[in-house]
Amino acid sequence: MRTRLATFLLLFLAANLSAAVIDDLDDVSKWIAAPSDGVSLNLIEDHGAMRMDFDFRGHGGWAAARRAVNLDLPDNYRFAFRLRGETPPNTLEIKFIDPSGENVWWVRRVAWEFPRAWSEVVADKRNIEFAWGPSSNHVLTKIGAIEVTVTAAKGGKGSVWLDRISFDELPVDASMPLVSATSSQPGQTPDRAMDGRADTSWRSTNGGAQSLTIDFRSVREFGGLIVQWNGSDFASDYDVATSTDGKEWSVARSIRGGNGGRDYLQTPNAAARYVRLDLIRGAASYAISEISIEPPRFGDRTINVYQAMARDALRGRYPRGLIGELGYWTIFGVDRDEGAKPLLSEDGAIETPAGFTLEPFVRIDGRLMTWADVSTSQSLEQNSLPLPSTTWHHPKFTLEIAPFGAGTATAPIGYARYRLRNTSTRTEHAQFYIAIRPLRVTPPWFELNIAELTAPIRSIQWNGSEFDVDGTRVVPLTKPSSVAAATFDGGDASELLDIFPASDNRQPTTDNADNQRHASALMLWDLTLKPGEERLIDIAAPLHAHDAQAIPRDVAHQRATAMAYWKRIVDHVQIDIPAARDLVDTARATVAYNLLGRDGPAIRGGARNYRRSWIRDGSLASTMLLRFGLDDDVRGYIRWFAPYQFASGKIPCCVDTRGADPVDEHDSHGEFIYLVAEYARLTGDRSLAKEIWPHVEKAANYIDLLRKDNRPTTDNLFKGLLPPSISHEGYSAKPMHSYWDDFFALRGLKDAAWLAEQLGNRDAAKRFATSRDEFARDFHASIQRAIEHHHIDYVPGCADLGDFDPTSTTIGIEPGGDLANLPHDAVIHEFTRAWQEALARMEGRRPWKDYTPYELRQVGTFVHLGWRDRAQRLLAFFLDDRRPRGWNQWAEVAAQDYRSPTYLGDIPHLWVGSDFVRSFIDMIAYEREEDDALVLGAGIPDSWLDRGVRIRGLRTNYGRLNFSTQRKGGRVVVTISGVKVPRGGIVLKLPGKERIIRKLPATIELP
Repeated sequence: MRTRLATFLLLFLAANLSAAVIDDLDDVSKWIAAPSDGVSLNLIEDHGAMRMDFDFRGHGGWAAARRAVNLDLPDNYRFAFRLRGETPPNTLEIKFIDPSGENVWWVRRVAWEFPRAWSEVVADKRNIEFAWGPSSNHVLTKIGAIEVTVTAAKGGKGSVWLDRISFDELPVDASMPLVSATSSQPGQTPDRAMDGRADTSWRSTNGGAQSLTIDFRSVREFGGLIVQWNGSDFASDYDVATSTDGKEWSVARSIRGGNGGRDYLQTPNAAARYVRLDLIRGAASYAISEISIEPPRFGDRTINVYQAMARDALRGRYPRGLIGELGYWTIFGVDRDEGAKPLLSEDGAIETPAGFTLEPFVRIDGRLMTWADVSTSQSLEQNSLPLPSTTWHHPKFTLEIAPFGAGTATAPIGYARYRLRNTSTRTEHAQFYIAIRPLRVTPPWFELNIAELTAPIRSIQWNGSEFDVDGTRVVPLTKPSSVAAATFDGGDASELLDIFPASDNRQPTTDNADNQRHASALMLWDLTLKPGEERLIDIAAPLHAHDAQAIPRDVAHQRATAMAYWKRIVDHVQIDIPAARDLVDTARATVAYNLLGRDGPAIRGGARNYRRSWIRDGSLASTMLLRFGLDDDVRGYIRWFAPYQFASGKIPCCVDTRGADPVDEHDSHGEFIYLVAEYARLTGDRSLAKEIWPHVEKAANYIDLLRKDNRPTTDNLFKGLLPPSISHEGYSAKPMHSYWDDFFALRGLKDAAWLAEQLGNRDAAKRFATSRDEFARDFHASIQRAIEHHHIDYVPGCADLGDFDPTSTTIGIEPGGDLANLPHDAVIHEFTRAWQEALARMEGRRPWKDYTPYELRQVGTFVHLGWRDRAQRLLAFFLDDRRPRGWNQWAEVAAQDYRSPTYLGDIPHLWVGSDFVRSFIDMIAYEREEDDALVLGAGIPDSWLDRGVRIRGLRTNYGRLNFSTQRKGGRVVVTISGVKVPRGGIVLKLPGKERIIRKLPATIELP
């Protein structure tokens, strides 16, 4: 199979397509090297080509070469680049920048294996996507610069050679009428294969070698063919050849071991006048009902083929994402495993870390049952442990799919237990199948940082007891009745289901090497179940490729061990709220998810799209973990992240396997300092702060450097603020002076001064206190000026736009601790409006498509503002948007339409989850910075008091809190212990009752 690219493809241009040369790369001086921080790039002329020598030096980032051009684009066009590389797999990005320099279009290949030999890289108009910029018109019409960028995937160092950039105008309408089809056998009616009618066929008089040729009259672009064979009269081996002149032919696709039916054949970026099917061998005669020529886009990505196959198949034979329906998933696995986490879909498919899936099917009464024929329910073990399950419900059976992780972080094992139960009143004969498929649980539009939207399988080998799937073992611990495997040409697993009944006693297939890289396999268990009887089918797979360890077969024991591990984690804090068990379970599950979702010590935002560690996610998630007493995990994270600091003192916005990302997101510096201080505050341990202090000091100095760049300016909106950045997602099109950054910078300077004082460094404490106070004056003055300048009555998200963004302002309240210093009326107006908009959405008075559950932060803010009832009602709305509810998790985006093909970000989205837990904890207890007080019960509703609230061991700045309250005999009894009374006292704020407590332990009865 030729290499398929996600948004551009390799192709030697057809001879009849003339192209204008933009740059033959003889003069390298026309290009400018633009590497990111910490990355080196040299541009060198090398035998008439430009060589890009780059070294990522342990960082993430990019090595970019840019050249100015002045090019107006026609309605349809193609760019071509000659390119080769000697580099680890890294991401190639070809960018087209408009004359403003602010709007960027691109084609990219994630983690690409660069060709060692010179190859042509083609980018047609349809492959070029808008990347970012402030323009609302995303159509590229004029180019001011071209940039070729190697972005770190594996990182390392290497060289890429670039030569001959050409440009060609293409016809606007690529579709042209078919003139004729001809056959190598006279007297036939080949046009019947192209007449659009399934009831007519081209038929040959015999089999063997022969051909069928299609003539488009002139050269046209196309992406592939779909060939529909008639019954058993099919060619098992044949080639698809193309030609521009009918004389010189090239093979675009070879089919070997075909199984008839409908063949979906890609010919990426093909441009030809003639297409010929060279039939080699197969049936005694051939019959083709229909050949359809597919548009160019069909050939761009393998996923397009599977989408076409799913469209034509019975519903349920393919994952729902391939037919445009959103299906949800969750993670499971082993804590601290540094590999990708396996996924479980709500429909029961399991995605392995290698990408391929295990998908269940059941045949009963001769009818095949798929996810489309059942209803499903989801749950977690004990409602809060990250051992998820999904259950199929059918009138005749239930099927529970319950995977979990076992073993160690260095040698993890994934288990899947399938429990099939007969729920009918008679004995049932059933066939249970598990398909190994080159597909993912995640849908086709879920593609950020995913190199392949399918999961290529080059080889499947069966040795009599287990499969080897490209180096990943799949071990059926319950021996199957039979197995089978096929190449892509030989039939997808969904086709094997129809030709592989239990009565077929074929020998197991031993090897299926697939040139198309999309082999599949099937395991079958033939079962007879009496009424109420159930059978267990167990499968195991090491979660790291090429792991030859022995697989423990005591599945029940392995599961019990995993349960005990996670129970110890979530039991660090005892929270008992009988009237709100769902809240408690969701909080416990979120804590577990955040640990499970890590790469080793690295706290991440998600398991797929966000498989990297943002310091903003990590710092706020760490607060949650510290509240639950998980000190070691946070300490390990701080020690892991700190060395990635840049020499300048800049804290990277995120770190992954490539190293530190150099993008300027100026919230990161304050977030890192806050994380170190939060660890010291909540644990009372100053030793880590002392160890990390050099990093803290450099980060605080860097904040000082950034803010002083704006200090000398006139009295304007931006005086003394941090520079513009894209840390806030809303400003990714164009950097802004984001108050989000400034809230975190102020938090960081406050914490740097506090840490210096705690460590006895008086000079640093004085210096950073001065910086803190200067910055606070400038920042607060800017907020007031922005309100006046934009004629608004709320705290804006950024000074530039005056935009309404309460989720940003929440950061200033918690963890910023700046509520007392913000303009009171503006804060009240802002969150009153936020409440009214949320209420309109909840009551159906405001049309909405989707929203981001980052808004969960507002629950905590409402608690700080004393809006108890609003906090409760808003929280109930968010709880309804857990997807699915039984897994107690949120996606980054929640759509009103449950099945709408919405961008999810990641699920579970671990930062969103930590926002929930921090707000939930604020309902029970929070520190009030302005008067150094501990506030208890400010979010507890009256309805919880009848059955009581009991908290034990919750971390606060003043120690581990033990707190209980319950209504007894018309009075409310409160007990508090375990903490030191802060200077501002312990402020008890129960519904209708407020008391300041100065001495502990205390038991109080309130009327």
